[in-house]
Amino acid sequence: MKKILFLIHTLRGGGAEKALVQLVNSMDKIKFDITVMTVVNTGKYIKELNPNITYKYIFDEIVDTNTIERKNFKYILKYIKLQFYYNIFWKINSTKLLYRKYIKDKYDVEVSFLEGISAKIISSSNNKESTKICWIHTDLTKNKSTKKFFKNREKEKKCYSKFDKIVCVSANVRKCFMQELEMEENNQVIVRHNPMDINTILIKSNESYKQICRDIEVDDTKIVCSIGRLETLKGYDKLLRVHKKLIDNGINHKLIILGEGSQYDKLNKYISDNNLQKTAKLLGFKNNPYPYIKLCDIYACTSVFEGMSIAVCEAMVLGKPVFVTEGTGLEDIIGPNNKHGIIVKNSEEGIYRGLCDILQNHSMIKNYAKESRKVAHVFELKRNVKNIENLFK
Repeated sequence: MKKILFLIHTLRGGGAEKALVQLVNSMDKIKFDITVMTVVNTGKYIKELNPNITYKYIFDEIVDTNTIERKNFKYILKYIKLQFYYNIFWKINSTKLLYRKYIKDKYDVEVSFLEGISAKIISSSNNKESTKICWIHTDLTKNKSTKKFFKNREKEKKCYSKFDKIVCVSANVRKCFMQELEMEENNQVIVRHNPMDINTILIKSNESYKQICRDIEVDDTKIVCSIGRLETLKGYDKLLRVHKKLIDNGINHKLIILGEGSQYDKLNKYISDNNLQKTAKLLGFKNNPYPYIKLCDIYACTSVFEGMSIAVCEAMVLGKPVFVTEGTGLEDIIGPNNKHGIIVKNSEEGIYRGLCDILQNHSMIKNYAKESRKVAHVFELKRNVKNIENLFK
């Protein structure tokens, strides 16, 4: 039996965190002894880890970042100060010392399931016998958030060079990773799609109808749905402005957004200031988002960038037309010429024109629902888990 350590920053409600829990819960426990460790002990997904998986953490959470948007000014100021010092800490501190202090057990495979902090720690491993693997979930040419944890570009490149394999969640993520790290073509950097439990998604999509009726007034109006952290990079400010413009121009529809984040108050204020309470709703984090996806007519992802949106893939599993902006990592799934979904310019005008077309074209909605179902098998659980398990042998 191989001992595997998966390290990730937190297990909060993000796509990478959800993918990790899905993966480790589905792996063969006869072949693998699995430990999941977080840098910071926080996240809704901790409770979703199977009992036969060991959970550990390095630091306790000092402030509750899950509900930061609902706290007072002093609390938010404290969080900003702590975040500043936290970033400095990771830039200058020796991750070799941290590794020795907190990762005391010996593992056959050590995995950083996220770029940035967890990659720095695993790359500092003093275990010469272990296989080291790092997952990349984002477009590093656009997402510069992890750069603040490295002193310079050379330190960043050196960190990733210490891994035996770099696993990218989409072909676009791989291309961008190679470009950003100025790497020549090689077999070290590979693509593996995140696995999804299609049967569970389908079963869970039939639950909680009464709750949905309390959250949304269900009628014949078309519904656009989106799921994600309420942060700037998700582009929900653009989506809400497009929603208002469509409503003002007589294109009736509803917009529902599921998720939490620091932009909650700002987005909610926009809804209130523009009298959109009847057509646009922020519904918060949902443990089971699938009934909401099933109810909607169109699933939208308007992020500034994504590695590969898990929520979009889940919408395709549920046979929903998907509408995404450029740079969201889904080009290889959707295919050329908008074959299995719609990709638009990553701008308000691009989003407006795309939504305007599909909301007014029932046959387009019907066609893309059919196309989504055609590619659902790409995310099949057993096959994708097996492909990933083969990396650990």
